[in-house]
Amino acid sequence: EHGNEKSAFRQGFDKQFERLRLRMYLVAEKLIKFRYAFIGGVIALFMLSVSMLVSGILKFSAFPNVEGDLVGCLVAKRFTA
Repeated sequence: EHGNEKSAFRQGFDKQFERLRLRMYLVAEKLIKFRYAFIGGVIALFMLSVSMLVSGILKFSAFPNVEGDLVGCLVAKRFTA
């Protein structure tokens, strides 16, 4: 029956997707096994990033000053016959 056959693209896609799914499953298993180390690492990275912002090593400005107070815009329209 013709309806059950998969194209070569679909077969390749399914194969690669299955490989990705298996890889993500293995990563998830490792993270669950070492969950406390993972959470500790996430908290440590968060504390490091906050401390770098507070100490001034990383510069951050929510609304930076704009050079000048005028904004220009050029609009072009094509006319076709």
